[in-house]
Amino acid sequence: MPDQAGQLRIETEQVDGAEGAWTDDLSGMLALLSLQWAAAHRLGVEPDGPALTDAVHVARGSLEAETVMMARLPERMQGDSGWHLRPAGPLTEYAHDYETLTVRELCRERRGLVWPMSLPAGLIVQMEGDSIQAVLNKKGRDVWNASTS
Repeated sequence: MPDQAGQLRIETEQVDGAEGAWTDDLSGMLALLSLQWAAAHRLGVEPDGPALTDAVHVARGSLEAETVMMARLPERMQGDSGWHLRPAGPLTEYAHDYETLTVRELCRERRGLVWPMSLPAGLIVQMEGDSIQAVLNKKGRDVWNASTS
């Protein structure tokens, strides 16, 4: 958008700022987008990242857990990323104890869990800290580590 002097000014939404906050510092958004693109490219899929305002369903304890499991459901409504996060462990422990955050709120709380969100539905991502340890396809095959061998 042009500024008052008629100069072109490029801005983006702040990745971890308040909703509707814009900045001319593109580094946060570019860093996130490049990580999302790299994850999708490594698996040979088109990136399909959520909007910063999309909902993410987060099980109790996920933000504090070292190992987090992430799954994206194929059926999702407008404004819903389809992503569900939970600590590693028995699924039944977390069946009904989820909170909903926006992607932006998750960026503020634990940015390292956002960059794999460009991956498509049907995969399960295992995170250790801020690193992907495995990406399982529908057959349970680790396609993340297979892609580097």
